[in-house]
Amino acid sequence: MSESRIKRVFSVKKAHETQLRLSKSIIFKDNLPKKVRLVAGVDVAYARGTSIGAAVVLDYDSLELVESEAVCYRT
Repeated sequence: MSESRIKRVFSVKKAHETQLRLSKSIIFKDNLPKKVRLVAGVDVAYARGTSIGAAVVLDYDSLELVESEAVCYRT
């Protein structure tokens, strides 16, 4: 996506409004279980009309890979 296209589709005002709306959902109380078994991470990248997403699940203690998945979509 070209820089000029990004400028046309990105709105600082909308981003700020979204941040304010989402900030009301923050949970300040620790509700995690005493023992965490798994952790996960996700990411998405956009390049040349394609979205590439990936997710991984790791064992918390050993950091061994439990599961992973990646997908590509034309956007």
